Amino acid sequence: MPYLEQAGEFRGEIVTYAAEEKESGAVAIKIEVLVHEIFESGKYHDWSDHNLIATGRVWVVGRGGKVNKRNAESLMQIAGWDGTFKSIADGSWEPDKVGITVKAEEYPAGSGTMYYKIDWINPFDRNPAGSSGIDEKKSSELDTRFGSQLRG
Repeated sequence: MPYLEQAGEFRGEIVTYAAEEKESGAVAIKIEVLVHEIFESGKYHDWSDHNLIATGRVWVVGRGGKVNKRNAESLMQIAGWDGTFKSIADGSWEPDKVGITVKAEEYPAGSGTMYYKIDWINPFDRNPAGSSGIDEKKSSELDTRFGSQLRG
């Protein structure tokens, strides 16, 4: 399958994963996500016919052996990882579907060669456009009550 060559917000499923340890002591969970949807024009659109793979590393342990709690928790809370390297090594982790933020990175710097990698794992049902949680009527009411104070 071809690799994703576009930055943006996507949804899909983790189809392969592996742990890798660097000489520095850092440990990453390398993941590949089969992209099912792209977020454009304020909503998700089906992209499953493209069969594109997005790749990335989630650094769960930093240099020197310090646990990166934020990254580890994102895999556990969003993708259903149990927090054990055993479940990665033996393939028993069954990841939940995820949303992903993909960013472009020029490597090596100054080369003009762009790579696209997963920058962050998001909940599958996250709306990248955001949601105010209030309707237009409520927003008008809040503006009337607090608008002049907020604008000072």
